[in-house]
Amino acid sequence: MKRKLLWAGILAISSFLSLPTIAAETVSVLDQVKQRGKLVIGVDPSAPPMAQIGADGKSVGFAPDLARAVAKELNVSVEFKPISGAVQIPSIKNGDIDAMFGSTTPTVKREQVLDFTIVYNWDYVVPLVRAGESGDIKTYTPPRRVSTSKNNYAAQLFKDLVPTGQVTFFDNYSDAVEALRSNQTDAVLLNSFSAKAYAKRYGDSLKIGEAFFTDPQAIIVRQNDSLWRNYLNHTIQKIWARGEFAELYEKHFGYTPEFTIWSQYRLQPGIEN
Repeated sequence: MKRKLLWAGILAISSFLSLPTIAAETVSVLDQVKQRGKLVIGVDPSAPPMAQIGADGKSVGFAPDLARAVAKELNVSVEFKPISGAVQIPSIKNGDIDAMFGSTTPTVKREQVLDFTIVYNWDYVVPLVRAGESGDIKTYTPPRRVSTSKNNYAAQLFKDLVPTGQVTFFDNYSDAVEALRSNQTDAVLLNSFSAKAYAKRYGDSLKIGEAFFTDPQAIIVRQNDSLWRNYLNHTIQKIWARGEFAELYEKHFGYTPEFTIWSQYRLQPGIEN
């Protein structure tokens, strides 16, 4: 009798241990934002007019203003954290920020560890060079030196055109542009809107070269969080539908968007103002 009870106990324990483990459900960033009452957004202050630090020390630009519009929809406050290209991925994965509002290209490689919203901006990748130098990026073979910010997809685009090209990486665009001005590099690869801002800032000493890539840009979010990603997709389209997106865009870029979002034909069915 005791032996039968012993075996019954062993079988019961064995059956319990063999049950599949049920993983704890991950809380969506959307729910976390609502619970804390604050949206935490990463922006790159070295990429004007997408984002920069204003005279009062606060984040200004198209990305911060768009994030403020999203926070208003959520009825929460918003906090901005300066995030350079090198730390965007860990900042998202570690939960330091809820999303990265910037000019990141949603490549296949990046989607292995991150997710992206719909494309919300289009721009061109250009070289920023010293006045009097060639604006054709294909002419920047060694010993000419090219630079950009860390993890910038423009570096790979350049290498596709100039396989022998040399690329130096800086923490941000501002450092790369300073290196250009001090003759430590010969070209900086960046988006045309930032190139225009830096060229204007430094007068006739810098010029913008020829565009060599049409660049789609999206907001970075945590991987496999469709609730949060869909919320941002829908909210950005609502902001677009009521004309606020275009107003913010013209305010910071100086012209209205030369593109449409979601599709070239219309917004996503079901989107309302």
